[in-house]
Order: sequence, then structure tokens, then C-alpha cells
Amino acid sequence: MSMSQLHGWRSIFICLSQRQVVPLLVMALGFMLLFVTLLIVRMGTELNERKSRALRLNSMRARPSADAAGGPFPASPAALR
Repeated sequence: MSMSQLHGWRSIFICLSQRQVVPLLVMALGFMLLFVTLLIVRMGTELNERKSRALRLNSMRARPSADAAGGPFPASPAALR
């Protein structure tokens, strides 16, 4: 027997019985589904963080500067919003 025959995928499934292969494949499928689910959740979180950051930066640009407001402190608490 050559090394490729000893350590190939076929040899793994030949050595395992049907009772062992089915749980192995179910667990592999479960881990793949978990990975894809976590990937999608993380992508959604990243998109939300970028959107939040862009909104914060745009709101900071829209605010008048301290010099235009008449000094370093706003005239009223409503100007802080």
C-alpha cells in the first residue's frame, strides 16, 4: 500500500462503520452551518457599525463650529443635540 492509500479520504470511510460515518457527516454539516450563520451575523454587525459611524461623522460635519456659535459653549442645551 502506498501512502496515498493509507491516508486518503477513502481509507477513513472504509475503516469507519455506517454507525460512525453518519454522525461524523452530521457534525461536519452542523459546524458548516454554524460557521455560515456566525459569518452572516458578523457581516450584519459590521455593516451596522459602519452605518452608525458614517451617520455620526455626517452629523458632526453638519454641526456649526464653536466660532460660528459665538464661543466654545453653545447658547442653549438644545444646541447640544
